[in-house]
Amino acid sequence: MVFAEALNYLWNLFSLWIQTLFILPFKNPDMLWILIPLWLSWFFGEFFQEKVGTSFGNAISNAVIVLWAGIDCIRQTLDLIHAGEIHDAVWIRFMLCGLLIIYGILIIIYGTKTSDKVKRFGRIRDVTYAFAILVPVLYNATPLTWEHFLAAVIFFPIFYYVIQIIDLKTPDPKALKKDIGEIESDKTSQMITQKNVKQHNQMPYQKQTQSVAVSENTTQTVSQNNEYKPPPMSYWNN
Repeated sequence: MVFAEALNYLWNLFSLWIQTLFILPFKNPDMLWILIPLWLSWFFGEFFQEKVGTSFGNAISNAVIVLWAGIDCIRQTLDLIHAGEIHDAVWIRFMLCGLLIIYGILIIIYGTKTSDKVKRFGRIRDVTYAFAILVPVLYNATPLTWEHFLAAVIFFPIFYYVIQIIDLKTPDPKALKKDIGEIESDKTSQMITQKNVKQHNQMPYQKQTQSVAVSENTTQTVSQNNEYKPPPMSYWNN
């Protein structure tokens, strides 16, 4: 009985999660103006830029999406307050908007510092999920409840790894292959350049070592010649 209730509760959370991501946006056309560009940006960014992982530049670009999302959600919250359509804690809505903005700022900070951590939480799929899961709440399309946040946390791995499997199973686009080839070529060129510079820097030291060795050999030869003194010439030697 308890197991059946838990399973039913989990199913309700899953239904809420599906509705939040894929159904509610079509019931509120205002959300489509901001979600359609988001999903399009996710699609092209995911499969043409970040299919094998994100870069620091891509992560910083993704942060702009989150920052704009936070600003737009603040605007929408203010409009709902003026219209008197918010019936829950307003401070929670502003806190969520602030979290989106802080999230974007952190991506920019870690990206500019070239920290590998940004490659874990700054991918386009992470940014898209955070935005898409909060927009229906902040646009007043669904109530602000703990079940909403619980569903967002529990089912995030499904969203993440389903996309990961699609990335692994689908072939790489030609544009991505060319970008990867150019990156590898640049890395090889940098390695060759660094090797040549290192060898060039070592050449004066090698020449100096050789000159010191020649000088030491010359000194030894001169000293040996000085040590040898031929006998004096005399009549009896003849």
